[in-house]
Formats: sequence, C-alpha cells, structure tokens
Amino acid sequence: MTLSYSWRFVALPTGSQLNNDDISGSDTISPSFKPDVVGTYVLELMVSDGLDLGFDNVAVTVARVRGDLDGDCDVDNDDLNILLSYRNQPASACPKCDLDGDGIITVLDARKLVLLCTRPRCATQ
Repeated sequence: MTLSYSWRFVALPTGSQLNNDDISGSDTISPSFKPDVVGTYVLELMVSDGLDLGFDNVAVTVARVRGDLDGDCDVDNDDLNILLSYRNQPASACPKCDLDGDGIITVLDARKLVLLCTRPRCATQ
C-alpha cells in the first residue's frame, strides 16, 4: 500500500502573499516553504492510502525572517546596508548581522544576506 501526501495552506499571517504553489514538495511527507512575513502559518496535511483519507493541521510560527535586520519582514538592500555599516566589527555590535556565526561581521555575512533577499536583486519595497 502506497501513501500519498498533499499539503495546503489553511491560514496565513496578515500580509502574507503566499499561496499553495509556494509549498515546495507539497506531495511529499516533508514539504517546505519560504515565509514572507512573521506570524503563524497553518498547513493542512492530507494522507491517503487509496482507500481512506486522513487529515491533520500543522502550525508553523515564524518569529522573525532571518536576515531581516530592520524588522520590516523583508530582506532587502536596506538590511544589506545595515550589515555593511557593521563590517569588520565583532558580532556583539550587531548579533543578527553575524549570519555565519564566526564572531565577526564580514563580507561573507553580506554574501549570505544577499542569498536571503526576498526581492529580486535585493530591491527595497
């Protein structure tokens, strides 16, 4: 007997622009999605063995978006400018800026932040 899986959003935080197409691997047991705002995302899982269906909900709470240094729930050029203003300083100066966890804010942290940008070319809103 083979199990099939299907995930879909049933509740999104205010301001989220996600839809079910944003769930990667929605037909697998371990899907993923990239949150676009902080808050609680509720997903429904449907499991079928071909004869019976089972449903359950999973709540995922996102406290902050990694790389969002200015707290606007978006990783963009503004966040990059904040990080670069702390370049070559110890992580204690801006703990959220030390994305690679090496204790010093460097260009390597900036490179990691660019990969986290939520907008094309890290554009600001």
